Amino acid sequence: MKNLSVVIQGTTPILFNRMGPEALINLRIKKKQPKGAVAEFDASKEAEGKLYMGKDGKPYLPAQMLLACLIGGGRYCRLEGKRQMSTKDSSLVPGFLAIHTPQMTIKSESGWRVDIQQGRNPNGGEAVCIVRPAFDQWEIAAEFAVDDEQVGEQQVRQLFDISLGQVGLGDFRPQRKGYFGMSKVKHWKLV
Repeated sequence: MKNLSVVIQGTTPILFNRMGPEALINLRIKKKQPKGAVAEFDASKEAEGKLYMGKDGKPYLPAQMLLACLIGGGRYCRLEGKRQMSTKDSSLVPGFLAIHTPQMTIKSESGWRVDIQQGRNPNGGEAVCIVRPAFDQWEIAAEFAVDDEQVGEQQVRQLFDISLGQVGLGDFRPQRKGYFGMSKVKHWKLV
C-alpha cells in the first residue's frame, strides 16, 4: 500500500443538495406536506440547509461523493487488458483505493452563494424551482491509500483525471447531463 495526497481544484462551480435527517425521516414514515400549505420562502436558509457542515462550522465534501465520482469514472478506465475498473453493476475501485479523509473541507475565497434554477418534475414534467448552494471557486484536499500491487500510479491518475472531468461532483454534474462540479488535479503526490 502507498499513500496518496491529492488537491482537487474546481474548473466549474459545484452545487450541493444534501438531504437532511428530517427530510429522510419524513420519507421513511411517508409524511408529506399538506396540500395548499405555503411555507415561508427564504432562499438563503433553504440553500444553507443543503450544505454539508462539519462540527467546526465549515462546509465539506463527503468522501462518499468523491468515491461515487471515482467509481463512475472507472467505467471508462481499464485495469489489465479489457477489464474495466467499474461496470454498471459493480466496481473494483474500493478494493484498491481507500479514502482516508471522510470530510474534505471546501476551500473557497468567495464562499458559497444561492443558486436558483428551473428544474422539471420527472413524474409530471411541470417546472419546479430548485434552490441549492453553489461554490464558484473551490478546492478540496484528500488523503488516500492505494494498493499498488493491484494497480499502477498511471492508472490511478487516469482514473482521477477522467472521473473529475467527465463524471463530476455534486448536483447537475456531467454524469447527470450538467456542467457543474467539474475539476482537475492541482497537486498529486504518491508516497
